[in-house]
Amino acid sequence: MIGAALLIIAARDLELSSIVNYFRLMDGGRLALALAAYAALFGIVHVIRMWRWAWLLRHLGDFSVGQVLRAAAVGFTAIILLPLRLGELVRPYMLSRETGCSMSAALGTAVVERVIDGLFIALLLFATLATYEGSGSTVFAAALGYACLGIFASALVVLLLGIWRREQTLGALERLLGLISAALAGKIVGLLRSFLDGVEGLREGRALASFLGLTLAYWGINGLSIAFLGWFGFGLALGPWAGMTVLAILVVGIMIPTGPGLAGNYELFALEALGLFLPAEEVRVAGAAFVASMHAVQFVVQALPGLILLGWRRDSLLAMRREAQRAAADQARGPS
Repeated sequence: MIGAALLIIAARDLELSSIVNYFRLMDGGRLALALAAYAALFGIVHVIRMWRWAWLLRHLGDFSVGQVLRAAAVGFTAIILLPLRLGELVRPYMLSRETGCSMSAALGTAVVERVIDGLFIALLLFATLATYEGSGSTVFAAALGYACLGIFASALVVLLLGIWRREQTLGALERLLGLISAALAGKIVGLLRSFLDGVEGLREGRALASFLGLTLAYWGINGLSIAFLGWFGFGLALGPWAGMTVLAILVVGIMIPTGPGLAGNYELFALEALGLFLPAEEVRVAGAAFVASMHAVQFVVQALPGLILLGWRRDSLLAMRREAQRAAADQARGPS
């Protein structure tokens, strides 16, 4: 419902016939080349995104790159195909099932990854807005940045406190919950203890530095490829720094849990970002065509690997739903 409402808002000023006619008048060869090049670039981005997770997992066990990439590929596909970002549970579950590691600990590394990404994107958004020289209003974008920074900075503080005073915090929590139920206290504290095993990766300086380096590459190539597709494929006046701005606003938007495919929030926030750099008339036609094309390419690149690993079955989506349900059930039962 949220995604549908956001999609309606995004499409309120768009004319489908004008967008279709825009595609008809484009140079098909140039567009195909641009989309192919963008797919290749985003493919590199996606591989970096999956690979960097391995560095946060190093303290949990000696996992092969293949094991990490397989679990990540299915997990990120599930995030795209399942509603409300339920696929976030699939990645740690798949790794746990294949390697025997604790799912709670693997989930802890995924949370660390999300927190670092959230902080990076918030800081990137502030950096791009600080150098913005256009005439558009940046109030909406700045509000997104402050909200993102507040949420993820708070989350980082909680994680750091959790591993700094780990045993004292868990002991106090177990005593408090024990007043209600000793069994419940044991289960919750056991889950948190295993979860914090994953968060302990923040202490691993060399591995964390490698993760941060790959994160810079991941987001940098991502933003530059957006600028490339807009300029080469659709003739939009998007420079590299503008591409980074669009990326930052878009990423904050798609953090909102909505329906499958990130439909709605993707279009709304991408179009809002383009409005900072392009005239409204251009955003409604060329900008909308660009956003639709970029979304389609990203969807295919992210969904395809997981579907292939699942055997390209007709029931792949149902299989992912079952994996998410099993993951939630396993997590509720306690540390694995």
